[in-house]
Amino acid sequence: MKINCKIFFVSLLIALNLSAIDMNNLPKYSTGYDKKANAYEDLVKAMDKAKESNKKILLIAGGDWCKWCGFFDDFFKNNTKVSNDFYGSFEVLKVYYGNGMNESSKSLFKQFPKIEGTPHFYLLDKNAKLLESIGTAYLEEGNGYNKSKIVEFINSKK
Repeated sequence: MKINCKIFFVSLLIALNLSAIDMNNLPKYSTGYDKKANAYEDLVKAMDKAKESNKKILLIAGGDWCKWCGFFDDFFKNNTKVSNDFYGSFEVLKVYYGNGMNESSKSLFKQFPKIEGTPHFYLLDKNAKLLESIGTAYLEEGNGYNKSKIVEFINSKK
């Protein structure tokens, strides 16, 4: 069977584009650490989306003050494929952790194991049951993150 190369490549480009995560369309709770956000309300929203998509929830404790949280965000801005895999594999919920934490965040974090550094991951099932508490230092490399370790993390936890 002869395939028209032009049609094939246009179809491939469309398919690749459709599979890309549009970072501008992610929920606010997935893209930033909002000190004022109600952590429980955001968790319920994340649970609803996780149930729809059959994903696990990756709760990330951190803040805009956190240097390594910034490095983590920069990593995804510079690694689109890995970013697509990350946000496509998990329902990401960022919850502010640190000075000035509101009562809903304090209450939520009391239910989980202690954080030893930020960012810190809590892997939850779609019903918000804790599966694993994960420090992220092992993913670091220099002043950033190791791409192969991030990819391995995604593949082993989804």
